[in-house]
Amino acid sequence: MPLSEHEQRMLEQMERALYAEDPGFAATIRDTPGPSSRARRGAGLGVLIAAVGVIAMIGGLVANIPLVSVLGFVGLLTGTYTAIRGVAREGRGLRAPRGGFLHDAEERFRNRRDGADG
Repeated sequence: MPLSEHEQRMLEQMERALYAEDPGFAATIRDTPGPSSRARRGAGLGVLIAAVGVIAMIGGLVANIPLVSVLGFVGLLTGTYTAIRGVAREGRGLRAPRGGFLHDAEERFRNRRDGADG
């Protein structure tokens, strides 16, 4: 559903205020790439494989067929690995270029220390 003219103007005004208030944060958000379709597909495929593996594992246990249970377990592990790889691929590039939480904490500590000395 498209935004009305009033909503579009308000959104533009909020964006301008964000850029004026915190240009570094705004640049980080603007430069953050969205998830690729390949990464989403990999994560979705992994979840599907894991679900089929769980069903096969339970089915093999109920039917007392160990081979099906083992194959289901292998499918569960494979699907989990594939889903994690897809999510990890999706999350690449989302870190702030500054270095993260520890870098920010060190910077605050240095600023406090330098402020107390000067």
